Amino acid sequence: MSKENIDELIALKIVGEINQADELILQEWLNASSENKSHFAEMQKLWDAGLEDEQFEPNVEAAWNNVSKNIGLNETKRVGKVVQMPSRTNQLLYKIAASIVILLGVTWIYTSKFSQPEMLKFATLANEQKELTLPDNSKVFLNANTSIEYPEDFKGNTREIKLEGEAFFEITKDASHPFVIHTANAYTKVLGTSFNVLARKNSDQIVVSVKTGKVEVGLDEQHNVQLEPGYTAKVNLGNNEVEKIVTPSENYLSWKTKEIVFSDVTIAEVIGFMETYYDINVDANSDILECHFTGKFNNPSLTELLNVLELSNGIQVEMKEKEIILRGNPCTN
Repeated sequence: MSKENIDELIALKIVGEINQADELILQEWLNASSENKSHFAEMQKLWDAGLEDEQFEPNVEAAWNNVSKNIGLNETKRVGKVVQMPSRTNQLLYKIAASIVILLGVTWIYTSKFSQPEMLKFATLANEQKELTLPDNSKVFLNANTSIEYPEDFKGNTREIKLEGEAFFEITKDASHPFVIHTANAYTKVLGTSFNVLARKNSDQIVVSVKTGKVEVGLDEQHNVQLEPGYTAKVNLGNNEVEKIVTPSENYLSWKTKEIVFSDVTIAEVIGFMETYYDINVDANSDILECHFTGKFNNPSLTELLNVLELSNGIQVEMKEKEIILRGNPCTN
């Protein structure tokens, strides 16, 4: 259903003139997403504001003419129908007619043309990392191959941006304006905290790890989790599942801090980290995957890390362009 048709149903609902069939359609639309419910709430606020103004005596036709002039519509492009009201119509009916004009016209103007700030886009290249300051003074640290889209100025009840790739956020606290990050079909919602978001292009998994504060991560109102420091959310876009786990290690921030710590982890875990951190493929024989490894590094090169693996675990390493081959005997540790 088009936005114009939905807005018409909203107007009828607000003024109490909606029929049962249309009410069912509207209710189904409202249940579809939190964004739809927010839109309905904004329309209700607009109507309530008109009722509270006792001086509100609108000229409905003039209101529509003003709308048409502002958005450059001709007679065939009207999104609502204006009917001249008889002189005996009471003030409430004037308000009903005018509210429909407002809901279908003025609201569209301000949200679609005037109120929407310019969207800014920024992207990093391979092996490039950048720091950004958002309009609310929140800090964003972008990892390589990451793009972000955000408004020139945050307006409305929420602060919303789009992200693809990986970034660490330090969000300025504002309880009345939640910060929402959209990644593919998932979202991350916060008030003020610091956390890491990994949402690579063409990946069916989104990973959010919290460092401070609280974060809500999910797909919709039925599929979400609340995270505290030390916890991670894994969103599986393939089967629409959201899982909350204990954060395995602080290495999720290694791309930013440059510090890597392995504390008695398996070689399989080390391999998983290397593939993400160095953007390579690693092939290893199954005999070594359950071997354990401990080590601490400060911004090591791939060669340095592999050299330590060779010395400590007796692993043979073969390096190719974008692939590492690891071979070794079963471990006793």
